[in-house]
Amino acid sequence: LINLATIITAALATSIVPAISHAFAKRDHQGIYDRTAGSMRLTFMATVPFTVLLYVLAAPTVTLIYNAPKAELATQITAFSIFFLGVHQVTTGILQGLNRPRIPVINMGISLIIKVILNWTLTAIPWLGIGGAAWATVADIGFAALLNLIYIKKYTGYFLDISLLWKNVVSAGVMGILIFMSYHYLIDILPMWANFILTGIEGLLLYVIIMVLLKGLNKNDGASMPLVGRFFR
Repeated sequence: LINLATIITAALATSIVPAISHAFAKRDHQGIYDRTAGSMRLTFMATVPFTVLLYVLAAPTVTLIYNAPKAELATQITAFSIFFLGVHQVTTGILQGLNRPRIPVINMGISLIIKVILNWTLTAIPWLGIGGAAWATVADIGFAALLNLIYIKKYTGYFLDISLLWKNVVSAGVMGILIFMSYHYLIDILPMWANFILTGIEGLLLYVIIMVLLKGLNKNDGASMPLVGRFFR
């Protein structure tokens, strides 16, 4: 589920490598910064809404796909990995373009050690149970992404555009509240699968509308996004 939600960032990570590499070869520092900032901008828009969607719709997701409604809590926790994995994928591509391919590997190794320790510790806590393993996964990917961002700050000067990130968080938060209300209103009216699909589409449309109202999204952003960009041109 996490990998499905990060298909766009995986494509973005692949496409950003030659763009950064070209600017790096020309020693175009401004070009490197602009490409880095642009790719992270798209990363936020590709991951934040899907994080909230999976969190809010965790119950129907695991019920329809896996017939495992008891996995709702673990799925809600793991939903946060969507954002961190997207950031990790794209920052890895940026570092590769900067001719620093070893850094993401080392960072993943460090975060893997942390994951093993947290898995061992958290899963032993009775009230956490499988949720402990989910939190360990989130911490693993989140720490690797943070380490990548620290090195990107060192080599490009870019860290995080907080002003844009909060617009994504606010838009996704409002979207989450509205789709939660919508899903539960329709729960006795529509079959679960129909309610799930309708609510998901409704959520993404709401996110786009709110982002446009907050001036966090424009036509160029959509056109620059891998896989779906042609629909905005």
